[in-house]
Amino acid sequence: MNVCGARRLLRQTIITTTDLAGLVSGLPFADGAKVYAVADGYVLGPYIVASGAINLRDAYVDVEVGFWEPPVYESMPSVLVGQNDEIVRRPGRIASVYLDIIDTTSIAVGANNSAPEDIDLVRDR
Repeated sequence: MNVCGARRLLRQTIITTTDLAGLVSGLPFADGAKVYAVADGYVLGPYIVASGAINLRDAYVDVEVGFWEPPVYESMPSVLVGQNDEIVRRPGRIASVYLDIIDTTSIAVGANNSAPEDIDLVRDR
């Protein structure tokens, strides 16, 4: 998922880079912590911190590492103006979602005040 210009997806982040093998070292997170990385605009992870490092397996220039914060989108209420200039406010509803994902095995999506549920992924073969 390319997140250029999107809201921050991670909290308690550190901005760094990788070595040529994709190793990110010097992380301030405890060993065993599950972290994600936004590397050159792509969300990668989860990774488990070991000895203050994670291995992204590819070299990246701009890497942000932190704890995952699920993206939340809230729409404005739908406004209907009636014949007598009566204003009726209704909650907005999400009818469909288009997601561009790469190398993902699972994803959960919730909308219209419902709990997130697993979505089957279409495999291009």
